[in-house]
Amino acid sequence: MTRAGDLRRFLGLLRSYTAPYWWAVGLLLLTSYLATALAALFPVLMAPILDLALGAPVGSAAGAGTTAGEGLTLRNLGAAFFQWLGIHSVDDRFRAILVLCAVYVGAGLLKGSIDFGNFLLALWIRVRATAALQTDLFRHLLGLSMGFFSRQRTGELVSRLEADTRAATSGLETIVTTVLTAPVLLAFYGYLLVRTSPTLVVAAVGAAVLHYSLTRLVRGPIRRLATDQFSAFADLAARFQESILSIRVVKSFGAEAFELRRLGRALREVVRVNVKYAAYKHVEEPARAAVNYVAEATLLALAAWELLAGNLAAPAFFLFLYVGRAAMMQLGLLGGAYTSMQATLAATSRVSPSSSVTRGTNPVAARSASMSATL
Repeated sequence: MTRAGDLRRFLGLLRSYTAPYWWAVGLLLLTSYLATALAALFPVLMAPILDLALGAPVGSAAGAGTTAGEGLTLRNLGAAFFQWLGIHSVDDRFRAILVLCAVYVGAGLLKGSIDFGNFLLALWIRVRATAALQTDLFRHLLGLSMGFFSRQRTGELVSRLEADTRAATSGLETIVTTVLTAPVLLAFYGYLLVRTSPTLVVAAVGAAVLHYSLTRLVRGPIRRLATDQFSAFADLAARFQESILSIRVVKSFGAEAFELRRLGRALREVVRVNVKYAAYKHVEEPARAAVNYVAEATLLALAAWELLAGNLAAPAFFLFLYVGRAAMMQLGLLGGAYTSMQATLAATSRVSPSSSVTRGTNPVAARSASMSATL
């Protein structure tokens, strides 16, 4: 199936099993965007601190006529902040810096609290969606013929009911907390960067291209190896289950060595797939870090050039580095989230109507027909 088809299948599954908790999903979206707004507030608070610390005049002409969202750049962000508050002079700069630092810390603590609340709320939704999916799949299995069970290994069915269903709904946090919010921050940061100096955006654009290339490079292997990993774990669970259930037969025929050899083959496959999957998945982290180092160095060099040429004042120079680094961090999070979703898509394909377990009655459709049911 195409990537678009995989995504539609996953979103359909997620929508069906989170619909009974629409109010919680709405609250999660609201609080996630609130946390995003607080994250966007940090450079706005940082700008006046830098202006005060580096001796820029308060309420200068740099901020005159600046309104929210119009003509705003990193050059006049600090002045605009004071203008919005109606402050035209500051007698004690250090005291003002301490007040702004306290507000900065308060915003950070509030954002951290909201992020933790979002984690708990997403967990609350996810475990209930997983339980509903497991219930529907189990109900579907109970309605199948004995011929189906004679062709399927019990251990693999249990693995799909337990591990695959949990993995299939694990994308909720990634979608809400990263995929839906990171582009908003990127748009805000990008606006400030472009308005300040289009030349310096070269580093940010280069980072975006490198992150996109890295995502495309690891996306396919991650998806394939995640599917192989689920299959290997299911095979191992089947081996354990079959050996334990038939232990009397094994001991009667003295087949312990034979069972150990079979288990050894299953374990070697699990080790092989698990190591390859972990290698591809975690090589992404240092690779993205390397991309960010290159982009940050380029950004620093270009900003220093603009500073020495007199095109940037010292506060704007430091603020540009701060915002640029924050934008690159969001790019890395967005690319990493897309890569991690490949494992979720792989799990979804194993519990979808086209899989051997759910072939027949569509459990998603069954869930949609009884959407008012609660756990």
